Amino acid sequence: MIGFASGTWGVPDPGHILWKGYSVTGALHSVRSRKERTDSIAVLNNLLEEGKISPLPTTVHDFDGAVNALASLRDPQPGLVVVRGTQSSAC
Repeated sequence: MIGFASGTWGVPDPGHILWKGYSVTGALHSVRSRKERTDSIAVLNNLLEEGKISPLPTTVHDFDGAVNALASLRDPQPGLVVVRGTQSSAC
């Protein structure tokens, strides 16, 4: 449900969640201060870089490569496409 720019929310499938045994949580960054958002993004990036969290197979693009990242979504592939922002590009 991250990045619901289409204007529609995703609809979780409770059966899939139960069958696969994963958790669904939410975080609304818009109610956080700019410092809290920046700090939480830094923590998540550090966890990723240290290998403490491992998302689905992922291609990571720098912010300058956002156009190529979007273009890569045309090819059906499992996993995620990530555009990594910088401190100055964080919301």
